[in-house]
Amino acid sequence: MNRIDTSFAVDPSIQQPFTVKSLDFLQDANKEMVNALCKSMIRQAGYIYSGSIPYRIFASATIRYIFFNDELYFMQPPVGGDNIAVLITIPDPNADPLTFTDNVARNVHNQRILDPQNGSLGTGLFDLVNIVDISSTVSGVTLLNSWTVSGTAPTYEVRNNRVFINGGVSKAGGSSGIIMQLLPAPSVQRTVTVNSASGAGYTPNSLIIDTSGNVTLAANPGVTTGIQFDGCNYSL
Repeated sequence: MNRIDTSFAVDPSIQQPFTVKSLDFLQDANKEMVNALCKSMIRQAGYIYSGSIPYRIFASATIRYIFFNDELYFMQPPVGGDNIAVLITIPDPNADPLTFTDNVARNVHNQRILDPQNGSLGTGLFDLVNIVDISSTVSGVTLLNSWTVSGTAPTYEVRNNRVFINGGVSKAGGSSGIIMQLLPAPSVQRTVTVNSASGAGYTPNSLIIDTSGNVTLAANPGVTTGIQFDGCNYSL
């Protein structure tokens, strides 16, 4: 977040009618409001907040906002080869410089932004690969153990602390093995009803989602298995 640099101020001062403590109080109040809103968004997306994880709150072609360690940052779009985020501070070009008692005009409006750079992993504020994107509510999944798309590719969406799964999968040769992994994972193992097929027609079956987000089918209905997830959902 942008902050006024109060380190140059001497209390009291004609040039600084507000005391440093008052300015810090106002800035910290805004930071606390943003903090609460971002953490609420992270929880609504189904994640347990951690100050060591960067969360992408909003993203477009030219704008990105990252919430990291209780603070919201603007991040410039990465380019090819960028792998770390570095915190840089630049003066606000539109700010009016303030003349202090030592007759030096200083621009105290600092813009603190994240600059994606190509560097050694672990040397920046965080590695870009560790960003958790909650700006998109619908996420695709990677199918495992020879499960393939059947009809519409599987996706999941987190709404109000529940995970909703859509799409379908199939597998020749039986239904054993993890189908996919959904993150965020539930706090306890969940079992939900899903339609599965062997040959013609679908019958109710049980889908198991464990605390690692691994999704498996409880019963093997036959040699060729198809599953339709539409309407399937579980609580986190």
